[in-house]
Amino acid sequence: MGTPCSGIEKLSPILKNGEFIDSYSHLFVNIYTERIALQDLKWEIASQIIKIQKNGLKINHINGHQHILMVHCLLKSILSLMKKHQIPFLRVPAEIVGISSLKSPKGWGFLILEILSKYWKLRLKFAGSPVRTATYFHGLSFSERMALQDLMGVLKSLKPGITEILCHPGYRDSISLPAHLQGPFLRERELRVLKSSEVINYLSFRKIVL
Repeated sequence: MGTPCSGIEKLSPILKNGEFIDSYSHLFVNIYTERIALQDLKWEIASQIIKIQKNGLKINHINGHQHILMVHCLLKSILSLMKKHQIPFLRVPAEIVGISSLKSPKGWGFLILEILSKYWKLRLKFAGSPVRTATYFHGLSFSERMALQDLMGVLKSLKPGITEILCHPGYRDSISLPAHLQGPFLRERELRVLKSSEVINYLSFRKIVL
């Protein structure tokens, strides 16, 4: 989804009407059949970083749509760009997948993502990489539909360290938000959950720093 920052000529195999095709399989087929070069993908990611910086924004972390950066061939490029641009944090969604989550339509995808994520956390740790990741990650199991009990359950189970919680707060906006992003996301409900008095009071009571 979205239009490339580096131009469309070399990325045309993964574009439709000038926008990225939102498909893991389509991307991987084009990578492994060498219809698209990893160097061109790296240049596109670098172009996105540069565009953000030119707009006066400081990048404090890197993450990819649907956690696609956990794929080995892409993450190697990302890590070199993080070093070059001094970006300290990488999102690694190493959430423990429960048995109940495996019963969901995306359950086995979550399990594969957990395995890839834990592999990279260990690899970064033992390589002595300066790249930092959250100590704990939550949100895959209730992605796109976080309710108050989901967030309170995470907050009540917090351990020392940095915990990253995946959520999609926002407003339904048919003018500026593309239709495919309106989708099943319960953005307004998640926003209400994050702003609820129960959450705010509990953060204060437990002295949890955001």
